[in-house]
Amino acid sequence: MLVVLAAFLPEAKKMPLSNATVLLQQLVDADNFELQIFAYCWLDKDKKLLKNLSGQQLIALETNMDNWVSTDYYGTMLLGSAWYHGSIDYEYILTLCKDPNFWRRRLALCALIGWDR
Repeated sequence: MLVVLAAFLPEAKKMPLSNATVLLQQLVDADNFELQIFAYCWLDKDKKLLKNLSGQQLIALETNMDNWVSTDYYGTMLLGSAWYHGSIDYEYILTLCKDPNFWRRRLALCALIGWDR
């Protein structure tokens, strides 16, 4: 996957923000684990794109949080970074902490690790 991502990133960085956000959402919504992780890796490698996403756009990418890899990668690398940079507020993290769903509570924990990264 990293080889594909390395080949994709130079072209992706030329993409308008609106097109990139649509493509990210399509990758995550495809209900395919590998495409979801590819989208998260893309965002992790393209910090400018991540910083330009609104909190709502990032939260919209928070789907299929039902496994360790998706939850830990998204929470640590993306949600934590967005929280650190102010795109996600403390209240949202607190909401995750109180959620009855295990994976959403884990997102809050992983975001804290990502915030410190």
